[in-house]
Amino acid sequence: MFMDTRTDKETEEPMVVVAGRDTAATETGLCLAAATMAKGERALVYVLDPLYGYGARGSFSFPCVPPSAQLVYELEMLSWEGIEEGDTDRDRGSLLYEERMERAERRRLAGNELFKEGRWKDALAKYAMALSYMDEDFIYQLDGHYLDKAEKLKVLVHLNMAACQLKTEDYNTAIYNCGQVLNMDPKNVKALFRRGKARLALGRTEEAKEDLEAARKLDPSDAGIIAELRLLAKVQGEEKKAQEQLFKGKIAAPVAASSSSSAPAAAASASAAADGASAPSAAASASAADATERSGGAASTSAASAAAAGGGQPSKRAAAAAKGPRQQQDARAAAAAAKSTPASRKAVPERHWLVAMLLGWLASLLAIFGVRLGAKAQKAGRAR
Repeated sequence: MFMDTRTDKETEEPMVVVAGRDTAATETGLCLAAATMAKGERALVYVLDPLYGYGARGSFSFPCVPPSAQLVYELEMLSWEGIEEGDTDRDRGSLLYEERMERAERRRLAGNELFKEGRWKDALAKYAMALSYMDEDFIYQLDGHYLDKAEKLKVLVHLNMAACQLKTEDYNTAIYNCGQVLNMDPKNVKALFRRGKARLALGRTEEAKEDLEAARKLDPSDAGIIAELRLLAKVQGEEKKAQEQLFKGKIAAPVAASSSSSAPAAAASASAAADGASAPSAAASASAADATERSGGAASTSAASAAAAGGGQPSKRAAAAAKGPRQQQDARAAAAAAKSTPASRKAVPERHWLVAMLLGWLASLLAIFGVRLGAKAQKAGRAR
């Protein structure tokens, strides 16, 4: 389809376009072509892709253009003038759709240049200015391809802001900007990747894994996503080791306490056995002396011969016979005291068990804190 704007227009006034504008709702090709022309130049512009003309819908008002139409423009550059505006524009409410989009795009491109120079905060200021031209009231009034173009520009601005905030370690705000992108485009790979990085930096490993896995499904060959997933796996492995140390400390404490409590019990048993063995011997000696005094020389002679026959030690039967009621009562009291001794000593290891458990908890918490610091130091080193 051919059209001549000079003959199709109702007035003789020249048509005004913004040279180089790529955010126009229609006739983007015309704006791009005007940016390459000099004053007084004439040219024929062929627009073969409908996306750079009136798109798949066409136009049912002036000019009337069928859907998915190819266009040919005959242009003459009569004059051109620059657009002067500062960063403190106060007339945004009176700006047309194309003017808002144009100014927002210029702020975004200026922010990109500052980002390349490493001036993160200055770039953020430019991006914030770009968003100010696309506030909620403005977006609410749009529909169709006008809304699509505005949201496309907003997506780029929010992604650029998130990139700056990752550099400045403002991770929570980076997560917010990525969330704004995902509200408009749920399958945006850059938004998923950058939100995953921010969540990993904050130690939110499970949420970071969800974002990074979703990004890898959408773009399996992205080297940055693969590297970030490796770092995530390393951090999760260190956290798992720290958790294992935590549970080991809780289990090892009762084992140590039980082994420490067995030693005093064994010592008490040995002491009780020694006391029980000495009591019959002492009783036997005392009964032998009493028998000697009562029976005189005959008793002493028989006791001496028995001692000689037994190697100087009284026999068990003689010792048992020699025990009196008093000696038997003393032996029973000694045995009862020996049995009660281990139970009284069992309360001591319980305090050691509590101390061991508290030390285990403290060591595990220090290990987890060390893992987090190590991951953050590694991320900072990679950023440098």
